[in-house]
Amino acid sequence: MNNHANPGNVPIAPPAGNRELMHKKPIPFWAICDLSMAKGMDFIMKNIVEIVERKVIDQCNKYQEKTGADDWRHIESVLFYANQLAEKYGADKEIVALGALLHDVSFVFEYGDDENHHVYSAEIAEKSLLELDYPHERVEQVKNCVLNHRGSVLKNKNSVEEECVADADALAHYDSIVYMLESGWTSANLKSKLERDYVKLSGRTRELIKDKYYVLMSVLFSDRELLH
Repeated sequence: MNNHANPGNVPIAPPAGNRELMHKKPIPFWAICDLSMAKGMDFIMKNIVEIVERKVIDQCNKYQEKTGADDWRHIESVLFYANQLAEKYGADKEIVALGALLHDVSFVFEYGDDENHHVYSAEIAEKSLLELDYPHERVEQVKNCVLNHRGSVLKNKNSVEEECVADADALAHYDSIVYMLESGWTSANLKSKLERDYVKLSGRTRELIKDKYYVLMSVLFSDRELLH
């Protein structure tokens, strides 16, 4: 889930225009012919995560210049937590990293509408990775990570890789608390958002963070006054 959709329709970034009217635009595929010709496909396969990360950062920068919205902030945080979870749960680290990098990519390409961004991002991920000659079966794995990352859309997580990306997306929102408050979120909306994100986590990730979660929530939203 991306910070463009938030409880109470409180904006935390400048509006990016009506994406719903732009969904028929052709998908802007990445030009990689020069890279493959210069380095060879073997180089691409060995460095696929770095190549995709560089392209995503580049597109995020272009989108931020246009709209002011810093989408890389969220994607980078998702990538961090996804890598940690992949290590802990024994997931395929490459699949998880690619899923994390591409899970919200439709936002920065302004392709499709916000509500179905998981579908449009999965479409971009699939076609972009196929252009890179990434193996079809692995493309499907990445695509499913993107398609099933939203906790608000009830889809079964069919692999540990999908679990890692979905959980990382929820965890990343805890890194944005100060940013959300500075951007006008009310305490009630923020509390509701963090509670929903916690519930969306897989059981083992909830167990992993529960102590820190309850401490955080008690500090942020305690009804008690320190001084009377």
